Amino acid sequence: MPLLDDGWRPDRSEILITTATKHIPAGYPPQGLTFELTGSLERVGWPPFLNLVCDLIEDRIPVFLSVRGEPGHVSANIFLNDRLVAAIMARDPQWVVNGMLDAVEICIAHPKDKVSFRQT
Repeated sequence: MPLLDDGWRPDRSEILITTATKHIPAGYPPQGLTFELTGSLERVGWPPFLNLVCDLIEDRIPVFLSVRGEPGHVSANIFLNDRLVAAIMARDPQWVVNGMLDAVEICIAHPKDKVSFRQT
C-alpha cells in the first residue's frame, strides 16, 4: 500500500496486512483488509494503526482484526466495521481503543481450530 511508510513493514509494526475476500457481510464491498497482529497484542493502540483502521471504516472498506493462534492452530478473526463505526463517527478515540481491545479479547477467547491440510 503506497500510503504506508517503512514503519509498517510487518517486522517493524508487528502487523501483517492481507486482503480479505471471505466472510464480508452484505452491503460492503467484496474486498477488504485483514490486520493480523504478529507480535504484541498491544499494537492495537499504535496511533498509525488506529488512524488507518478508522479511515478505512469511514470509507466503508471491510476491516478485520486477526490474532494468531497457537502453533498448529488457525488465527481468529473479527469484523471491525460494525463494532467500531459508532465510536469512529463520534470521534471518540478512547471508545475506539476500547473497541479494539474488546476485539482482541474476543479473538483470544474464540476457540481455535487446528490447521488441517487436504490430501490431494
